[in-house]
Amino acid sequence: MKQPERPKQADFRDAILCSWVCRSSDGGKTWTQRKSFVSPDEGWTEYIPFGDIFAGSGGTLHVSCYGGEFVDPTKSTKTRSYRSWHFQSDDDGDTWRRTSTIGEKHNETTILPLGGRRWLAAARIDAVEIFRSDDDGESWQGPLRVCVKLSSKVDSVVH
Repeated sequence: MKQPERPKQADFRDAILCSWVCRSSDGGKTWTQRKSFVSPDEGWTEYIPFGDIFAGSGGTLHVSCYGGEFVDPTKSTKTRSYRSWHFQSDDDGDTWRRTSTIGEKHNETTILPLGGRRWLAAARIDAVEIFRSDDDGESWQGPLRVCVKLSSKVDSVVH
């Protein structure tokens, strides 16, 4: 569907759909839908959740999302860069808040709980890089590159 802010784009390129929050309190028999998520910053695509949602210490839910910064949103959906963020929910997924940036130029980032307030995040850039949080996702250290791009025929090798 053509977006009001820009000319019609190629098929499947007009916009990224906003995320929905779907929840069940009866083991998946019935569901509620909230057709909204945290709004992105102006000039950025909708947030794209990536990876699993995990319960952290105290029952807080954690998820990572990424998005792209538009070159010129009035002309196309082309992006100049990506960024990945950490989000938390304190009310069992009913509402979410962006807590921190994981990777300044990364996309497709997934998180992994290590216990307590410690987390790892694996993020894609031109390789895979690892970030670490020791404060429940409030801040991230890194990156540590764990693989490198070799060529178009061989995507990467683990060191």
